[in-house]
Amino acid sequence: FHPFQSISLQSTGYTHAGFDGFSIQDIDLRINKGEVIFLTGGNGSGKTTLLNVLTGLYPRSSGIICINEQELPVLLPQQYRELFASVFTDFFMFDQPFGLDKQGMKVFEEWLNKLNVRDQFTGDINDLRKVELSTGQRKRVALALALAEQRPILVLDEWAADQDPDTRRIFYEEIIPTLRKEGTTIFAITHDEQYFHCCDRHLHIIEGRLSKVVDS
Repeated sequence: FHPFQSISLQSTGYTHAGFDGFSIQDIDLRINKGEVIFLTGGNGSGKTTLLNVLTGLYPRSSGIICINEQELPVLLPQQYRELFASVFTDFFMFDQPFGLDKQGMKVFEEWLNKLNVRDQFTGDINDLRKVELSTGQRKRVALALALAEQRPILVLDEWAADQDPDTRRIFYEEIIPTLRKEGTTIFAITHDEQYFHCCDRHLHIIEGRLSKVVDS
């Protein structure tokens, strides 16, 4: 799957287990390398479910998913899932930044500085247990960890919701353009209307269906 060029979902769906389980249906979506896509929708509209299907956390119940025009099985392979770095709303932060080599740790520290949270670490950045962080700061550390993995696709679920206004501005107007220039693909759930101009495409989902596409 390297180099990554595109992902496409064709009539893709997923239904949650249980009686009258919520579902997303007939999702037609193409994501190209280097695109910045924002997704909006009300509570329970299917935003996070779509992210889970896209990243392979939920196996689709219908339709097709292709990577670089190659159709994939229902249980998406590990190589596909490793294309994504993500920060979900219910993210969990381990005691250590597992999986990062020396270069990854260097990138991690660079992003901690760019996100103005490095000074919260009084000791070794390998130890995440001793750091007292607010919710917004924890999400900044989680984003730094995700970016340190240097994967081609970054998926974010309301990342900016707990950030102060200045951090939001830096994220949308400085960090996103930098990542786009480097070729990173970004798929983000957000409701920050004042920054919709920062994306290439704005998608909206209602009751499990992508109902409109707004070019930004």
